[in-house]
Amino acid sequence: ASREYRLTPRKGEMISGSFGSHIIKLRTTILERGLADRALNVSKECLKLMKDQWLSNSCQGDPIEFLKYLDVETYESVAESALEVLLSEGLIMPSDDKSIQQYISSADGEARDESTCSTPSIQLMEPEIALYWRVICRNLHKSAQAKGSDAATAMGAEAAVYAAEASDANDLLERILPASVSDYVVLVKAHIEAGPNHHFASRQLLLLGTMLDFSDAMLHKTASSFVQELLHRPFEQELDEDGNSIVIGDGINLGGDKDWADAVSKLAKKVHSAPGEYEQLMLVVVEELARPCRERTADFLQWMHMLSLTSLLLENGESLHSLREKAIEPEEILHALLLPGAKHTHLDVQRIAIKCLGLFGLLEKKPSEELVRQLRVAFCRSPPPISIMASKALVDLGMWHSPAEAFVPLIRSMWPGIDDGNSKNSSYVVSNQRKRAVQASRFIVQMMQTPLYKSPDSLEESIQPPLDRTEEGLAIRIVIEMVSFKAKKTAAEKAYVLALCKTLVLLNLKSSEQNVIRLIKNLLSRVADSAYSEKDLLKEVKLVLEHLKSLDDNPSEELSQDEAKSIFESLGVNYDMDITAPVTVPQTPAPCSTRPAPSRRRVRRIEESSDEEDEEETSPPPSAPNTLMTRSHRASKTAALAKIMASKVKKRDTDEVIEEEEGSSDVTAEDSDESDE
Repeated sequence: ASREYRLTPRKGEMISGSFGSHIIKLRTTILERGLADRALNVSKECLKLMKDQWLSNSCQGDPIEFLKYLDVETYESVAESALEVLLSEGLIMPSDDKSIQQYISSADGEARDESTCSTPSIQLMEPEIALYWRVICRNLHKSAQAKGSDAATAMGAEAAVYAAEASDANDLLERILPASVSDYVVLVKAHIEAGPNHHFASRQLLLLGTMLDFSDAMLHKTASSFVQELLHRPFEQELDEDGNSIVIGDGINLGGDKDWADAVSKLAKKVHSAPGEYEQLMLVVVEELARPCRERTADFLQWMHMLSLTSLLLENGESLHSLREKAIEPEEILHALLLPGAKHTHLDVQRIAIKCLGLFGLLEKKPSEELVRQLRVAFCRSPPPISIMASKALVDLGMWHSPAEAFVPLIRSMWPGIDDGNSKNSSYVVSNQRKRAVQASRFIVQMMQTPLYKSPDSLEESIQPPLDRTEEGLAIRIVIEMVSFKAKKTAAEKAYVLALCKTLVLLNLKSSEQNVIRLIKNLLSRVADSAYSEKDLLKEVKLVLEHLKSLDDNPSEELSQDEAKSIFESLGVNYDMDITAPVTVPQTPAPCSTRPAPSRRRVRRIEESSDEEDEEETSPPPSAPNTLMTRSHRASKTAALAKIMASKVKKRDTDEVIEEEEGSSDVTAEDSDESDE
């Protein structure tokens, strides 16, 4: 009943009424949530509303008119999903007199075919029309491929049926698409040259090109020339009031738009589909654009264009090996383009160069020291937009290249005031940087504890991973980092070590690794030995130590020097540690009294309280696990007794106190000296 009650509001969203009476946001929200709803009756209600009322009644069955009510330029994914549903239900299908070819005609206005040689006349498409034909053609292309595969695996009459269906889909696709590659290129160019208002339609047409056939040599040459024009096309810009150039778009991706860059890349891969051909094409253009940058004659727009193309190449590259022996070597890209770009005076150039450095590091087997150092510098010393980009790159590298190995260097580089000395940023900026570093540390731990890929068979679960890829190995690295800071720390170092200790609590340590558990205990005891004045840190350390004691099957057994050395070697850590050195967990110092110095009228109270303290000092010390609690209770008890004795002293005769204080002046001085000591 409660489930049906929850379904009622969602079904209520599928309200009837005029399609045009709803605002665009409401229409797209209804479609986005309704079509993807987990409840079947809700999705059916949404389909019924879209089919019967919106498409049939409000739009007279015209899908183009239907798309105009959805603002396809803003809600492209919603409109695309709606078209896919309508196609799957067989509710829309292009008529015989409708195709993309009707937007390409000869100078005399007649339809063109492959034999026509004159320059075509182009009719520009609206955004809704371009999206409609792109989805229609993709659906037909997938259907033809699926039916063809079924025909190849089937036999007899069934195979003939599948082959006929695949042939019908291919025939319809050929009738819709431009008659030739040349016509397609002219169509896309016309929309690109029409300006920003036709940018969306231009991108849809670029994606349409992935369904064309470029196997013929002449067609391949025509398409390749067009792709190179797209790659050489610089960022669009405009001038501000002061005459300065301003880049239109995000200033990172080719063309100023991530979707545009992806569309260009997909078309380039389709045209240059042979192995290594795509990388060769991209590197040739990069090398050409990099010449003025290497000669230091390029302006910031040329730098951004070259780096945006480099970013596109690195995003789609499989490894640095695929980039070797081409127009420009990977090492040359790093040292001659990316590192100088990260030090450029223009902030937009720095930002895109930092992104490229992160992508380059993902393709390396192990990130180079220069690359990681530059990312650290950018994170610590650059403005927020560049610092955020650098932090993302560092986290990506840490997750891709063994999280346990990259954890400590990553978090250390992200923590303000450690590697960058005394940070000059405001307290607000420093606080945000610390929060970002803590979030990154938790994210890495969660990724280690939740594998991204799970094998269907259980054989891998019995395989013991190497220590450097386990949470125990990460714990050792973290504790070694904590031990490296001595007792006297700066505020940034105290906060950093405390954050590392809190990360230890999140780790799931296995009791089967007894030597590792004992090594962590020994290292943590050294941390506690140097943190006797840091109450918060000591509290966290004791919590971890208590947990480690519960995991130790034989606490009396000690770790040998050779065993500790073997663990360090398996982690690849060069750490000199004398395991036999005695280490004790220090007691928390008693809190200093904030009360003023005692007057002579309190001599008797001081004598009696000091006697009590002497008696307590002769008593045997409490056990180590309860040291902090016992000291705290003793201090509270002493303070309570002092208050009681003070009230008794006040009630006594003043003359008696004066006589006693004259006779005990020496004792008072001695007690004062002892308390000062």
